[in-house]
Amino acid sequence: MAHIDGEPKLGLTRDQVRVAESDPRWQLVFDRLAAELRSALADLDVMVEHVGSTSVPGLAAKPIIDIAIGVHGPIAIDRFIQLLEPLGYIYRRDEGASGGQLFVVDEDNRPGHRIAYIHLVTTDDPQWSRYLGFRDRLREDPHARAEYQQLKRQLATEFRNDRAGYTAAKESFIAGLLR
Repeated sequence: MAHIDGEPKLGLTRDQVRVAESDPRWQLVFDRLAAELRSALADLDVMVEHVGSTSVPGLAAKPIIDIAIGVHGPIAIDRFIQLLEPLGYIYRRDEGASGGQLFVVDEDNRPGHRIAYIHLVTTDDPQWSRYLGFRDRLREDPHARAEYQQLKRQLATEFRNDRAGYTAAKESFIAGLLR
């Protein structure tokens, strides 16, 4: 992956949990990645969105860029693999209802040090609405954003080397916010 001057420090190893202070440069990294993705996927009917905590200005986050690609119609995963692997995205698995088809990007010369995730879902999948709804709610509601940030910091200490535990522990807060 190409480097952007002044790019923020991104990435975590597989199980590591670290919450970093919000960095406005996360949006610049997303913009660069999204432009590459839109170009590579130009012949497909997709939407590319910045989701997750790095998409919310002022919110502390794990320093990994989350990108949701909404696909209109069925996902031909072999076609996406063919188009995304040359950009450095590695297909990992079908996360099902909790995240769609998952691709990862590792930092150059550091295999296993994730800097971005792509979650490939159909636009009629409830997960698509969940990604956008949660992001938008946090962007619009400073009280919810502050509560979520406090929870993330507490859980990052508690689950420092257990990413799955960290993610699971946030689930009830997320579900409540989306109700």
